[in-house]
Amino acid sequence: GRIRLEGLRRSGEVFPVELTISLAKTAGEQVFVSFLRDITEELQTEEDLRAARDQARESDQAKSDLLTVMSHEMRTPLNGILGSIELIDRDNLTEQQRRHIRSISVSGNLLLSHVNDVLDFSRLGSGAGLRDRSQFDLEQVVREVADSLSANADARDNGVEVSFLSGPFTNVTGYKTALQQCLYNLIGNAIEFTRDGTISVEVEALGRDDLVEIRVADTGVGIAPEYLDTIFEEFVTIDTGFARETSGTGLGLAITKRLVQAMGGDISADSIPGEGSLFTILLPLPASTPGELQVE
Repeated sequence: GRIRLEGLRRSGEVFPVELTISLAKTAGEQVFVSFLRDITEELQTEEDLRAARDQARESDQAKSDLLTVMSHEMRTPLNGILGSIELIDRDNLTEQQRRHIRSISVSGNLLLSHVNDVLDFSRLGSGAGLRDRSQFDLEQVVREVADSLSANADARDNGVEVSFLSGPFTNVTGYKTALQQCLYNLIGNAIEFTRDGTISVEVEALGRDDLVEIRVADTGVGIAPEYLDTIFEEFVTIDTGFARETSGTGLGLAITKRLVQAMGGDISADSIPGEGSLFTILLPLPASTPGELQVE
């Protein structure tokens, strides 16, 4: 086997060595063959790896502590805002006012879900699943997210079109909050990179394995081919030469991909520079009857 020992140089310096001894037979005699190797660099590499591991653990602990504080500090005022919105909604409001209240409520709940998703980001990265599997109205979810972003679209003179090519999608089983965030990210990006154009959201049941395809297309500036393989990576932002009023962190599409994968689905992108982009989500969303939750 291999034995680690200490060697002594002529200069008197002690250094680590690895000694290997093996037995061989030749011409009826036993021969011992040994190799002595200086492993100074190897041990230094191991020490560097251990130090990096310890530093990473400390960093993870610090991140966990920060997220815990952030969660508490952000959830409290958000819950207060959402509670006030619910009370306002009970008043005698016009239909237009109720529409605005619903938009604020959807955006507020999505913001609250962002806080929760930040806390779950590491858990998603480790392959753990989501925990809010439930029944919901898919058509309502898609329309509410699109409606909550209508003001952003109007500010850029964009139109948002929602269509359901097959269905009905009244009752499906899946992860409502995660899907809301994915749609919010994709439709929001489409609006941000489009002016005087159209953002279309199409939902289609494929008729196999309970798969539903959700497509978000825009007529914006598009994405260069060399970026298509990297847009779902973390902290990746694209210089499109398009004057953006706000700059993102480069996490939106990365979080979207993680969420889609956690829901058991897949996401892809296609684009033609100068003509627009298409993002396609493929998700298992089995139909269910009210009160019957399908268990995986």
